Parts: sequence; C-alpha cells; structure tokens
Amino acid sequence: MRRLALYVEAGADMVFPTLVGAAELAAVRKRIAKPAMVVDMSGSTLAEHRDAEIVLYYAFSLLVQYEALNAAIAQFKRDGRAPTGTPALEALLGYADFASRAKRYSG
Repeated sequence: MRRLALYVEAGADMVFPTLVGAAELAAVRKRIAKPAMVVDMSGSTLAEHRDAEIVLYYAFSLLVQYEALNAAIAQFKRDGRAPTGTPALEALLGYADFASRAKRYSG
C-alpha cells in the first residue's frame, strides 16, 4: 500500500497492485484514490475484478492465439491452404504504407 501511495504522490495516474486477490484489491481502492490495473487473478470471476479499471487478461489472449495457430497449422497440414485474412490484417496494420516507405527509402 505504501508503494502505491508513493506512486500516486509522485504523479501516477494509475496504480498497478501486484498479486492481489479480490479482497486486497477492494482495500487498495478504498485507500488509493487512483484507478487500478491488475493482472487477471487465476481462477477468479469477472465479478471479482470489479474494483479494477483495467484487467490484463494476458493468459486469455495467449490461449486464443495458441488455439488459432494450432488450428491454422492443422488446416495447412490437412489441405495445404494457408489461413485466409492476410489482406485484411495487412490493411489493419498499414502494411501498404510501410512497403511504400521501405521501397522509397531502400538503397
């Protein structure tokens, strides 16, 4: 708690209490007048994260990526087709602009 209070005193806009469960997070929110960001608490429900403004679900996103990659590899092994959606992903990432700049500035 002292560390979080020092961050706020130093000008932090948000605190990041680590390794806290729902009860500890509620205590932090009562004593620290700044938004809190936490890493998802394993085995906890969404409701138990209610005192946090931001919850980092890193395991959730990694599992989704892992499952998608395995599905794409299985499809590729099965019928030799690469996953679809590359043009949409490249558009989202602005790849055409990158490629244009790379061409313009390359040797």
